[in-house]
Amino acid sequence: MPSSAPGSRSPVRLQAVPGAGQPDVTPALEDLYRGFEKELLVPLWTQIGELVPVGRGGERRAIALANPGLEGRAFATPTLWAAIQYLMPGENAPEHRHT
Repeated sequence: MPSSAPGSRSPVRLQAVPGAGQPDVTPALEDLYRGFEKELLVPLWTQIGELVPVGRGGERRAIALANPGLEGRAFATPTLWAAIQYLMPGENAPEHRHT
């Protein structure tokens, strides 16, 4: 996966914000977000934390691939996106469909 060029600033900008359903803001979380920015990744819980409650879609840990040509937004193209889902050992995520 291409990361942003050395010395350049990533178009992805992430900010850890305290709130219900959000991870605790810690130095480790801030470091994780800086790493995501560098690799042009966008954790979806920063985009949909209030919109999708836990129990229907919110239980997923998904990291979207950001397109630097689209100002770092979490889309591969204006009409298509791709993401990586992270599951802990023993976890499973219910199947679902997108239209």
